[in-house]
Formats: sequence, structure tokens, C-alpha cells
Amino acid sequence: MTQSSSLSPQSAQVSASAPLQAILVSTLQNLTLGVLAVSRDGLTIVANPAACALLERPLEETAGTPIHVLLDGVPGSGRLLSTLMGSPVAEARAVWTTPERHLEFTAVRARAPWDAQLSGLVLIEDKTEWRRLEHEAALRSRLTGMGAIAIELAHEIRNPLGSIALFADTLERELAGEPSLAALAAQILAGVKSLEHLVANTLQFARPRRLAISRVSLAQVLADALIYVEHPLLEKNIKPDFDLSRAPQACIAGDAEQLRQVFLNLFLNAVQAMDEGGTLAVRLVPDAAGGGWQISVHDDGHGIAPEIQPRIFDPFFTTREKGSGIGLAVVHSIVVAHGGRVEVDSAAGKGTTFRLTFPERLRIEEMMNEE
Repeated sequence: MTQSSSLSPQSAQVSASAPLQAILVSTLQNLTLGVLAVSRDGLTIVANPAACALLERPLEETAGTPIHVLLDGVPGSGRLLSTLMGSPVAEARAVWTTPERHLEFTAVRARAPWDAQLSGLVLIEDKTEWRRLEHEAALRSRLTGMGAIAIELAHEIRNPLGSIALFADTLERELAGEPSLAALAAQILAGVKSLEHLVANTLQFARPRRLAISRVSLAQVLADALIYVEHPLLEKNIKPDFDLSRAPQACIAGDAEQLRQVFLNLFLNAVQAMDEGGTLAVRLVPDAAGGGWQISVHDDGHGIAPEIQPRIFDPFFTTREKGSGIGLAVVHSIVVAHGGRVEVDSAAGKGTTFRLTFPERLRIEEMMNEE
């Protein structure tokens, strides 16, 4: 995508001194807010670099282009155009959300004396990061509330479970001479152990995490986690495709055991999503935006429906018949405790990619000192 550092040569003339014009041009050039000025006949007469970048159009294709062409595909663009063309509403808003970006458009009609030449302005604001932070804050708040409830429930369940396990074990021994009855007692005991495992996982998710901080090699953690899933990968004819060559020495300050649990959960999640085989692709690369490291885990499975994606990190939420809904909640909890973040990109029938971003390596000594 080509960008220009200057405004359109077709920019409207501003009745002001040359120094003031220079200040105006400099301001428009440096704004992160996209600005489009629209003439009375619906042509774009000014487009600043931010607007060109957000619309993914070079300046030479933006200046002079009808505004309805630039806004084509934006949901609610009719309201914006109506405002610019003289509707009673002096301001209108529209939102354009894609898997990668969240853009907000505002059309403002020009006022006298500028309205003789200028129809109005279209302002474009990139709210992608703001929406991500908003979603992350909402998720943390939801998880905090659920965690408090989970701890109470886990303790209430654990006490009677201990008694049931003791009685079932005693009963199994007493019925050793009657195999059919002893088998029933063994099934009760197996069910209790399954519930105890669920309770333990619930407490692991809900309790504040204490990290045993050390210098951790991400490549080594990934390799260790892979060992635990080699058998299920073979069983389902899934090929592991690990490429760690772009950051083989990547290290962070973290808890190696808990990080192994993160990737084990993600790998098992991927295996369960690929009923007919496929590829488990893992990439470790530098994080260009934040200066740390990013790990992506991709599967060729059935994908996650858009309507349930906001809930996948909620504890006890699962679409699998035998799932507990704890795995991804634990993943999120551990990554956040390491100062990182988790994002998911999925489409039905096209697989799922989890992206985990961890802080830059320069924080290792700092985090270890904090501990």
C-alpha cells in the first residue's frame, strides 16, 4: 500500500496567511485521525495520510475520487453520504468491523461560510486497539467474578467428594468376592476421581497465580509440550509442523512448568478439533509491534463459530460433549500472569489460530528481581 506524505494538489484553498496554511497542512499530515474533505459535488478534495492508510488507498487514488466510491462497503455509509449531501442531520456515524480492524466513521456537514465550497468532512478513527483492550478488560472482569464463585463451589464439592471416594474404596474392597458389584463400586470411584480432577483444574484456574520466575527458552518449552502430544498426533494422523528458526534463542522471564501447560492445552485443543487429520503448525517469531515474541498455534480443524468466539476463554464454556471448559481459561490466565496476551483468529471450516504474545526479553532481569 502506497502512502504519501503530502496532501492532495487538489486541496481546497484556505483563506488565510501562508504560515497558517503551513500549520494546517502540517497538522493534517501528522494526525493519526483520518480526514477526508468533500466538495459540494461529492468529490474528495483533501485526504490526509492517515485516511489513505486506513482506507488502504494511495493518495493519488483518493484525491478527486467520489466519496461514495471511497465509502463503498462501509456498513451505514448511506447515513454518512446523506449528511454530506444536506440531510437535516448535521452529523452521522458508521462502524466498519473486519477480523483485522475496527474503524469508526463520522460525517460532519460544513457550516457557513465554508459550505459554499465544502460539503463536509469524513473523519476515520482506528479503534482496533481500543476495542481489543476493552474486550480484554471485560474478559478479566468476567473471569474474576467467575473465579471467586469457582473457588467457593470447588471447596463445597471437594469435602463430600472425599467422603464418597472413601466409601467407594471401602465398598470395592468389601465386594471383592462379588465381581459384578465390585465393578459398580469401581465405576463410582472412577467418577469421583474424574470430578476431583475437575475440581483441581478449577482451583488452578481460579486462584491467583504464583510464578516460579526463571529464564525460559520458548523453543524448549514448545518442544517439551510436543512430546506429551506425540501419541494423539499419531493416532489422528496429524502432522506437526514446527518452525522456530526465526527466533531460536527467544527467552522470556516466566514459569516453565506453567508455560508448558499453556502449550499442552493448546496442542490438545488443536488435536480435538482435527477429527480427520491435518497439520499442527507452530511458529515462533519476533513481535514486530511490541518488541517481544509471538507464538502462533494453527490447526486445520472445523474452526470456531463467530458467535461463540467471545466466550471461548470463559471457564466451563465448551462445545464438546466431554469437555470441561477449563483448558482455554487456564491458558488465558497463565499468559496474562506473564504479562502477555492471547488472540484467536478462526473461521468455520478453515481452522483456528491462537496467537500468544509475550513481553520483550529485556524485562527478564526486571521480573526476576520483582520475585
